[in-house]
Amino acid sequence: MCSLPSFPRTTLILGGSFDPVHWGHLHTAQAALQATAADRLLFVPAAASPHKSAGPFAGAHHRLKMLQLAAHGHDTWEIADLEILRPPPSFTWDTLRQLQAANPAERFILLIGADQLPKLHTWRNFPLLAATADFAVMPRPGWPLSPSRPDNIPPEAWRHFQRLSIPEFSIASSAIRGRIAAGESIDDLVPPAVAGYIRQHRLYLPAP
Repeated sequence: MCSLPSFPRTTLILGGSFDPVHWGHLHTAQAALQATAADRLLFVPAAASPHKSAGPFAGAHHRLKMLQLAAHGHDTWEIADLEILRPPPSFTWDTLRQLQAANPAERFILLIGADQLPKLHTWRNFPLLAATADFAVMPRPGWPLSPSRPDNIPPEAWRHFQRLSIPEFSIASSAIRGRIAAGESIDDLVPPAVAGYIRQHRLYLPAP
């Protein structure tokens, strides 16, 4: 009996604070999944993130639960809580090594916004990161895709990058938090289950 060769699957990784997860995250991630032809999409919520805008913010367990609600019914969407469980500080390089240890035959693609390119060389162990994983770069509001290689990324690393011509969704989690604080509806910005969870747990409301 002839055994067929097994091909490693490809995983597209999207990390972030997801505070809260919204349609912009989800539509962009699905479009990137199709553009890269990856087998699965892995959301990796951060344990904490240095927010630049005003709070209040949701705890890690709430952000994880909202992601689980948003991903329900999508067979190719998965969520990894390894950054939430790992002691800080948390770096993408540590996450990738942990994922590779559990899935040694897997190919990983890191989905990033074009706004991350100018500072990507400052990421921990970036040369090793670029040699180990691939990068998929998507446009961000105010950050269109450039056809040329950025000066801060060496040519040997640039070979591991692909540019994705996918739609931009100009939804910001900070704007959603602001709407909630102002008593405005967010039903058009997040999945119904997420909106219900936010109302149930009274997330993002100003302190009494």
